[in-house]
Amino acid sequence: MGDRTYKETIIAAIRKTLTATAVIGAVLVGSAACGTVEQLSAGQKLDKAFEKLGKEKSISFELDLDVDAETLKLMDASSDPEPGKEIPDEAAELISGLKVSVTVESKKLIADSEGKDFVGTAVKEPFPSSP
Repeated sequence: MGDRTYKETIIAAIRKTLTATAVIGAVLVGSAACGTVEQLSAGQKLDKAFEKLGKEKSISFELDLDVDAETLKLMDASSDPEPGKEIPDEAAELISGLKVSVTVESKKLIADSEGKDFVGTAVKEPFPSSP
């Protein structure tokens, strides 16, 4: 696989995990934001976390994936991807154990933002050299 094709495959696989990354980040923020006195369901905590994140103009979080390639493939399969859109074995192997930093900045509150409102987006993950 050529160097460019290799990097494009990896980037596509990482993009696919960013939605999951955002949800996990929101869960963590929600867990930290909720006091021990108030008993909330997981869904309520998640709703509160997204509400809180939506009131910001920028968010930043780091995700450290502690999962093996086989589990990633199972998670991908459970999302019912279109034929040919499944995570390749090489990409699943590469992103298992991945550590990603994500930062998003908008002119408006995140909850009110559309694509044109985002003034900065950064994803930081050191890519290994191609095999």
